Amino acid sequence: MYKLLAEMEEMEIRPNILTFGILIGHLCKARRTDEALGVFDKLRGEAERNWVGVEPHVILYNTLIKGLCKAGREEDCLSLLEEMKVEKKKWPNIVTYNCLIDGLYKAGNVDKAHELFSRMNEEQVEPDVVTLNALVDGMCKIGRVDSAVEFFNEMKGKGLEGNAVTYTALVSGFCGVNNIDKAVQYFDEMLSSGCSPDTIVYYSLISSLAIARRMDVSQLKQVGLGLDRTCHHALFSGFRKKKKLEQVSEMLNEMEEIEVKPDTVTCNTLVSYLGKAGDFCNRYQDDERDD
Repeated sequence: MYKLLAEMEEMEIRPNILTFGILIGHLCKARRTDEALGVFDKLRGEAERNWVGVEPHVILYNTLIKGLCKAGREEDCLSLLEEMKVEKKKWPNIVTYNCLIDGLYKAGNVDKAHELFSRMNEEQVEPDVVTLNALVDGMCKIGRVDSAVEFFNEMKGKGLEGNAVTYTALVSGFCGVNNIDKAVQYFDEMLSSGCSPDTIVYYSLISSLAIARRMDVSQLKQVGLGLDRTCHHALFSGFRKKKKLEQVSEMLNEMEEIEVKPDTVTCNTLVSYLGKAGDFCNRYQDDERDD
């Protein structure tokens, strides 16, 4: 990449904003953030040799901020934010704030993330669903699920509706604090709002229902997502704890119907349970002979 850039200079092909956007973006993805900052310094004229005629653009700032946030360099991100405010034509936009809020939450800097959200409002930068998801997911992951719901309801009151990502965060969050009733409530709301659940929310609910020994998963199956082997393992564990061997048998039959083959974990779970139950008959072996 660097060699090609050098060849461009030798051939007097002037790089533009797009060139540097690609360059900085790939350096950040490769976790070479110091080099990305070095390229940016050249654009700002702060290096020994700078590229004349190409000024930093808000997109370049956002690309660099996003990369620095992923690398855990929040202070550098905040410094770039302040620099953008000085340069009026590079005023931070919604993408800038979304990257920063998400990065700060992932770094555990909750107070600073909320401070930035307040500054967004002061600067009349309208939050979008990405902002909503960053804050809701961040609060859920640190156990502040009630605060996440309060914020979600506040945003809905202002006309900002959530999407599948928002509901997935809430369902997973309530599962994480063992509030299964609330998790199921937001799963229902997710369906009624027209959002399609993915395998993450599906598995979170199944696992939590299994742990809580509440094994009525008929509603989840109606969604149309098939249970994979991992989900079946969670269900086997739950049925085993409730001593419901007939449901375990049904699960095995269902796995065969949807062509999900039992593995060693499945078999070990069944052998262990049957042994503890004193059931040494060959019912499953007989079934295999019939097949």
